[in-house]
Amino acid sequence: MQGKPAKGLEDLQQSVASLRKMGFAGELGMALGGLALAQHLLGREDQAWESLEEALSIAFETRSRFAIFNLGAALAVILADAGKWEQTVEAYSVLMTDPIISSSRWTADMIGNWMDLASKQLPEDIRQTAEQRGREGVLFEVLGRLVQEINT
Repeated sequence: MQGKPAKGLEDLQQSVASLRKMGFAGELGMALGGLALAQHLLGREDQAWESLEEALSIAFETRSRFAIFNLGAALAVILADAGKWEQTVEAYSVLMTDPIISSSRWTADMIGNWMDLASKQLPEDIRQTAEQRGREGVLFEVLGRLVQEINT
């Protein structure tokens, strides 16, 4: 998307539409995560929250590892930018329990600044508690709970 955001957004929307038709839920969740991040970075907040919510729901329902690839970055960035600091820290912590996500340089580069910001916004005890909930949580169960929290 760098340099051509409209084209990038269009490509992501086409991917989502194609994966929806093919019925590939995990891959659809992955594409929706990317779409949510792009929509958010382009200031389309309502659309970004809808895409994020659908991606989280797919991840929870299918337990697909594909679904979490782009979802992690989208989730952390969107939650942090909404000032949901505790949820940001918890989401990041649970995502880091996945070996693929935790070893991803892309994920670290994408969300490092937001995680630093979120951590600085919370009192130490609350930050530690959120991190612990994430580390001790079951990845897809925590994502399912976050869907419910986002909806309230």
